[in-house]
Amino acid sequence: MVDDQSAYVVAFLTAVLVVVLALLYRRLSSKYDFFVKQGVNGPQPSVPTGTWKNAWKIQAGEEDLERIGLYGKVFGTFDGPTPNLVVAEPQLMKSILNDEAAKYRSRRAYRVNNLILHKCLLAIEGSEPKAIKQVTGATLTTENIKKLVPRINRTVDTLAQNITKESKVNSEVNVTKCTLEYLSDALAFTLFGKDLNTDDKLKKQFITAVDSVFTVRSPGSPFACSPFLFESLGSLDDFVLRKDCLGFLTDLSYSVLKERRSQEATPVAKAVDFLDLLLMAAEEERKQAAKEKGVDEGKVEILLTDMEIVTQCVSVVVSVAHASKTCLPLALHTLAALPSIQTRLRADIEHLLQKHSASSYELVNECEYLDMFLAEMLRLYPLEYRLERECIDDVKVGEVQLKPGCVVSVPVYAIHRLSDNYPDPLTFQPDRFSPENSSKRDHNIYLPFGQAGTNSSHVGVRLSVLLTKLALAVLVSAFNMTAIDAAKVPAPYQKGFTGVPVPEELCIKAEVK
Repeated sequence: MVDDQSAYVVAFLTAVLVVVLALLYRRLSSKYDFFVKQGVNGPQPSVPTGTWKNAWKIQAGEEDLERIGLYGKVFGTFDGPTPNLVVAEPQLMKSILNDEAAKYRSRRAYRVNNLILHKCLLAIEGSEPKAIKQVTGATLTTENIKKLVPRINRTVDTLAQNITKESKVNSEVNVTKCTLEYLSDALAFTLFGKDLNTDDKLKKQFITAVDSVFTVRSPGSPFACSPFLFESLGSLDDFVLRKDCLGFLTDLSYSVLKERRSQEATPVAKAVDFLDLLLMAAEEERKQAAKEKGVDEGKVEILLTDMEIVTQCVSVVVSVAHASKTCLPLALHTLAALPSIQTRLRADIEHLLQKHSASSYELVNECEYLDMFLAEMLRLYPLEYRLERECIDDVKVGEVQLKPGCVVSVPVYAIHRLSDNYPDPLTFQPDRFSPENSSKRDHNIYLPFGQAGTNSSHVGVRLSVLLTKLALAVLVSAFNMTAIDAAKVPAPYQKGFTGVPVPEELCIKAEVK
């Protein structure tokens, strides 16, 4: 009798499990005919990952290239159960990112829970409130950004000294490690006036924070991509900036802000670092608002609150770390592997040094070949595999009708490496971006700033470019760089699901000139 009851319970539980699994399967696969019904080609999805089969074993950008070859420049994929239309056709990309941008929202920004981090991503992608952009834009002008150059140059000098020391001790210089330390020094000193060389604990914390930006833990694990596929399995907060690192940067920003407010000298009188510039913007906004309303300055509310100032600081750290911690070591690797390009860049910089006598804002902005070199760097090594937008309205992309909740992806890596966009795409050719050649190119096939898209006006993007240019100008002038063994261009990327393109650790030989 007991055995019969046990058998009955087992049978019942088995039946329940089968029903639950059947319902789950039906729910997860219910939209898998979404693109088929509209005559859109694409890879066959399967439960539970959709078309992300073995995503932790392959390189996302190369997979996009392969699929464009198989299905064309518009094809359907699935992120788990979510339809994701991949679009590599220039005019449709323009519609998504510009003409009909209001029908989409940033998928990444709306997959994070922390308010400061959410606002950071909106700022980077150009979706922050217009009023905030106007207030910060009025102060973060070119002239004020130029005031930060002496601080940046001081950290560039430290970078050059570190490379000199390492080149004397070791036959190889780890430019990935040197870049991480340089960016941490530059951001701490330029944003907050903190000299990391005088505080080992703060230096370690800052390096950890910069290193954690857009980093997937255990990229070779199937679980690495779970939060990207299923919202219920977690947010993307830790991927954008680890929780403890976000807490560190937030606390540091508030602490320095409180310290500055207690000082007698006004921000307007100083304006020596980024935080001072933001305080100056807030002060100017407060005075203008008080004047317009005819009230005392202490009684007006302003847009650039302390939280907004902290958000701007964290946003700069995220965008600079994301861009420069990959771009700069890749640039040094490329120069070491391609001596003819290194020679040409050095000649142009040394010619301008006769005019400017030292690395400066004017020098790096007058060096046309440096711009061409970096443009080609960002073509071959884009900061993102894809730009992703989520539909918030019914929208038609070409002949495909999408509904709210559907995702549209622009495969930047693949677009930058398509031979019909860039002939001989794997050959590094800065001349592609000469003024003459650039004027002939469809600007929709070049998206150099990752999730920022074409938002080159964002202060984080501008500061990242400046940090990279000033470092390259000094290092190319100071060192003869050569490759390790048979280093190749393009450089290899890390294996597994990394979320964004991440190069393997890069080393070069550097000889003081």
